[in-house]
Amino acid sequence: MINTYAVIKEGVVINSILLDDSIYNEDPAILDFGGELVLVTGNESIGWTYDGERFISPPIPDPTDEEIKHQALIYRDDLLASANSITEDWRTELALAIISDEDKARLIQWMQYIKAVKAVDLLSAPEIRWPSTPV
Repeated sequence: MINTYAVIKEGVVINSILLDDSIYNEDPAILDFGGELVLVTGNESIGWTYDGERFISPPIPDPTDEEIKHQALIYRDDLLASANSITEDWRTELALAIISDEDKARLIQWMQYIKAVKAVDLLSAPEIRWPSTPV
């Protein structure tokens, strides 16, 4: 049977290998993979640690300033896409001069919202105060 093994060196997974157990069990001493072999039963991989009994995933690093700003940009674009989808029919009705007064008032609120979203300073992420959507 072929299994996945982690190669452990100084408590850290340095490699993952697929190994036919029938070959490994014949004479494990003749095989040198640069560290101790431990059967992998989950998604353990390079960079994980092994304390002799269990694998420990590496810590997830905090996002960089650049990643935070990029997430804010994506969020802003999602807000704008949603708002544009909501206002699309009203804009057409306005252009054709067939919009009701009620829908025109709602369109104005949404356009003010879109303007406020566009004005958000993405450089202030993650401390951004996003405008509230119109009701």
